[in-house]
Amino acid sequence: MKMSIIEKYFYENIPKNSSVFSNKIKCCGYTNLTDFPILHKHIDYWEFTILFDGMLKNVYTARQDIIQPNTFFLSMKNDIHSLIRYTPASICAFNITIRADVIEPLLHAFPAEAIAALEKHRAPFYSLSTDIMMDIERSIYQYNLLKPDQYETGNCILLSVVFQLLGIAINKTIGYTKSNARNSEFFRQLSAIMSNPNSVCYTVVDLCRFMNYSRAQLDRRFQKELNTSPHDYLLEKRMTYAQNLLLQSDLTVISIAQKIGYANLSQFNVNFKRKFGIPPSQFRKLQKIPDISRDEHHEQ
Repeated sequence: MKMSIIEKYFYENIPKNSSVFSNKIKCCGYTNLTDFPILHKHIDYWEFTILFDGMLKNVYTARQDIIQPNTFFLSMKNDIHSLIRYTPASICAFNITIRADVIEPLLHAFPAEAIAALEKHRAPFYSLSTDIMMDIERSIYQYNLLKPDQYETGNCILLSVVFQLLGIAINKTIGYTKSNARNSEFFRQLSAIMSNPNSVCYTVVDLCRFMNYSRAQLDRRFQKELNTSPHDYLLEKRMTYAQNLLLQSDLTVISIAQKIGYANLSQFNVNFKRKFGIPPSQFRKLQKIPDISRDEHHEQ
């Protein structure tokens, strides 16, 4: 089946009432309540999409990713993709588009090898903490209050958010590349420990005992090798395992919680929702809803 690919330009995103300043606008921001199921290529801009509510399927020409709430993902210049609503729930996202010639100087603030790693090992999406989400929401609120002729202030607000998001993506990517290098004795030892079927219930105290580290030593090694904390590392393992059980087994939610070491179902619900944006019971229900194909949008 032949796919129709349209080309999207930065200036298409500028609101009509601001078009008179189009040559001075470096960034655009707009709230997005819909998907965009047409394959398109960003000719002259990057796009940062912060997903607040709902789930999106980000479809590239070679792969597709499910985007979770309370995360962001970026689309670089010349990326070819489409966005398809993954669930019936409403979508609420904030899109920041930034001209390619404007983002180049921002990239120079980071080491060249870090940018190269980002381009090669970009994650499907990046989780945002509650504090960062609140900061971004405040910035969006300030941006939405601006008048069309306040483009310079708008540029500053959005550029500060973009720089923050770039730092998060690069930081996460560096951790990803370190964890995948598999060139340290620490990583080999950790991999061997986590290969145990019971590892999904391990605590930080368990890791300290198995690896013969004090808590402070373990924290330092995790930050150096994996760019995360032991607690967050184990929590990520637990939540991913729980997600797989919800998708692939008929175990009850409480059984899954117990299987990954939770005596308190409410705490499991809180951690799962923080990771995936919805409670585990709702997550399972949504997976049973058939996906609606949007191929008709791609056919010529």
